[in-house]
Amino acid sequence: MRGKWLALALAAGACGTDPGDDWVQVQGVPEVFSVNDVWSFAPDDVWAVGSQGTVLRFDGAAWSTEQAPVTSDLTGIWGFTPSDIWACGGTSILHYDGATWSIVEDVEKHGLDGLTSIWASSANDVWVAGDDAIFVHWNGTTSTRMTGPSPFNHHVFGTGPKDVWALGTFDLSHYDGTEWTAIDPGIFGGEGEVWGTGPADIWVVTDSEEAAHWDGASFTVFQNDDLIGGLAALWGTASDDIWAAGAFGSIAHWNGSRWTQVQHQKIGSPQLRQFFGVHASSSTDVWAVGQVLDDQGARGIVHHFEP
Repeated sequence: MRGKWLALALAAGACGTDPGDDWVQVQGVPEVFSVNDVWSFAPDDVWAVGSQGTVLRFDGAAWSTEQAPVTSDLTGIWGFTPSDIWACGGTSILHYDGATWSIVEDVEKHGLDGLTSIWASSANDVWVAGDDAIFVHWNGTTSTRMTGPSPFNHHVFGTGPKDVWALGTFDLSHYDGTEWTAIDPGIFGGEGEVWGTGPADIWVVTDSEEAAHWDGASFTVFQNDDLIGGLAALWGTASDDIWAAGAFGSIAHWNGSRWTQVQHQKIGSPQLRQFFGVHASSSTDVWAVGQVLDDQGARGIVHHFEP
């Protein structure tokens, strides 16, 4: 299960309140144990993946549920067009062609299970990562096993075939098209994500209040001591419009000069929120997905930015 629920539960009472009125919890989302990742093409064409092979779709008016051809949790989604969407979970790389979800490849043969993340620059350059040092690369026809320097890689992102980043529990790795190299981002490891606009503009969050920025030569760490809740999910539309979300329902925004928290869980809340994924189709269409835990159990949540 993604997230550190025990640690979060022990600390939940420490959360403050900052309503972030532009962010609202979306109603009418089909019941699912957890929503793990999201992709928006437009406000009326949103996709999300979750537990037990569940795919959620929003058409601007209502949500619907689709069942992918797997029963494992789907943990990552990446889209080019509404008829060219990729997802991963368990041991499977999946593709949607506008009508049907199908399994492109079963990566169990490479010794990889528990897929956690997917990124692609094209249909001929698809990367998946999982809970070990192994990556699988799909070239449009076959898959190839690659081994990185980190023992636990849980997120992969790139800006091109020769600029691929993988975040592990203990370190960060970079692929230059030939080999993987470990790079220290200067912040404590944890479940997080990587996002950027290009080789000289990369951000990393690791489920803490800190964020690290790569300028092409070195990392700069932003401490963000006034944030409440760790930042674990990351996406942006430009170098001065980046969103991060994570523990305690924390949502923060980078405006080009500083990180500002816009929402987090209220003091004494009977619920415990955790965001796992963020995506934006524009500066005014941003989505965050995750899970809420309360006395009724655990269930998936979807939040939307509505300025």
